Amino acid sequence: MLFNSKKKLQRAVKLLHLKIPREYFVIKSTKKSWRLVCRRVEQGCRFRLTSFNDKHTNMWKVGRYIKEHTCDMGTCRDAHFNLDVEMIANVLHVDIEKTSRFPIKDCQTTVLKAYDISISRRKAYLGRKRAFEKVYGTWEGSFAELPRFIEALKHFNLGTIVEWKTERRVDVIEDVFNYMFWTFKPCIDGFVFCRLVISIDGTHVYGEYDIKLLIAIATAQYYLCHLQ
Repeated sequence: MLFNSKKKLQRAVKLLHLKIPREYFVIKSTKKSWRLVCRRVEQGCRFRLTSFNDKHTNMWKVGRYIKEHTCDMGTCRDAHFNLDVEMIANVLHVDIEKTSRFPIKDCQTTVLKAYDISISRRKAYLGRKRAFEKVYGTWEGSFAELPRFIEALKHFNLGTIVEWKTERRVDVIEDVFNYMFWTFKPCIDGFVFCRLVISIDGTHVYGEYDIKLLIAIATAQYYLCHLQ
């Protein structure tokens, strides 16, 4: 059997063992070879798989392969060893695209439907986190893109003002980012025509009224106090 990459080989082996269901353990993993045995090898299971990268074709080839598992692990509906975060993330990808706040319980249900295997809340959380990163990127990656985004914003919106807020910490060599502020030139030009806002306050209303009450106090015509 030939595979275009090591990742495709690994995925095929994982899907097979989720379907059987059986578990395996990797005993060697390098750029040139990948070897694994049954996780219950102490029970005398003879399952073996040895694969290597063919230097002539640059494809991954399965060499020695004893595919029959002789171990007994029951139905294996709970906590499959080889159902990793990456596999879970692949299943949740579509749901995370629809809503980034996909509930943990729904994550567990989706994985159960896909693989017929139950997972813990922690594993569901990690899988959802990885799916979120696949769809929206990591926090570090987003922050790395922020300076370029702001420069583009200033280039296509002349007159835009940007201010960065950072702080110095004793245990960190570089400045730590807190937040940033920007405003477009039309907003700056139009601000002089706005009424002065004295204060804004908000509060949650409980009981019969399930709302949020926002109060703004500003000066109106003839400098009278105006509530909104």
